[in-house]
Amino acid sequence: MPAISVIVPVYKAEAFLRGCADSILKQTFSDLELILVEDGSPDQSGALCDAIAAEDGRVRVFHKPNGGVSSARNLGIQEAQGDFVAFCDADDSFAPNALELLYTAVQAEEADSAGCGHYNLWPDGRKEAEAGALPAGVYGPAALREGIVLPLLGQRLDFGRGVLNGFIWRFLFRRSILQAHSITFAGAYLEDELFLLEYFLYAQKLVMVDQPLYFYLQNPASVTKNYLPDYIGVFRAFMERKRALARTWHLDEALPDWEDNSNWAGLL
Repeated sequence: MPAISVIVPVYKAEAFLRGCADSILKQTFSDLELILVEDGSPDQSGALCDAIAAEDGRVRVFHKPNGGVSSARNLGIQEAQGDFVAFCDADDSFAPNALELLYTAVQAEEADSAGCGHYNLWPDGRKEAEAGALPAGVYGPAALREGIVLPLLGQRLDFGRGVLNGFIWRFLFRRSILQAHSITFAGAYLEDELFLLEYFLYAQKLVMVDQPLYFYLQNPASVTKNYLPDYIGVFRAFMERKRALARTWHLDEALPDWEDNSNWAGLL
């Protein structure tokens, strides 16, 4: 079995997919599988997935009717065989040594996750480094609660206190934790934030490395940036899931005014 399963949802990605796949398959760390989930794309993305798989035995392709990025990632998790799971968007890429550094760190600390910073890329060639969710170091349950869980719960829209974005592609996730607690994606907006929130409620240790290892394209055509016709309904469903997690884990006791302080009322 591979050490890492890298899951890439594929939809209208024929212009970027080859570069994304190459950045994964040419990693300095080779004990991996690449799972391409073609989500009913109307372009030639599906055929390109099959061509990439024919070139490298570490690639597995799954074709499905269009159901959105959450359903594509969930299928990838279901089919993954690695000890750890990583995610990459089809228009993004990893630094050549990204998975080696993350896997070495997570193994050295016997951690449940390793994380990194990333580069923001713009179509005009600009590049800007963005720090990780936390500074480099090792974090236990209490530090994870304070540094990731509570900020994700209550500060998402509190611009005065800063925003902790739910970038799932900056982390390795232990697959046994995902399986044991049925942690999956749901919805078409902020689904990655809920995934991170739930995962780090269960994770016992995170190690952060000190350099950006992921390249995040600021692509205006990205699926995640498209207009949602039922934004309010989607956001309400997101809030209900967040409230349920807060109740189950008694997070309200640590941050009783998390909804008021995050300006939720003005959006609902």
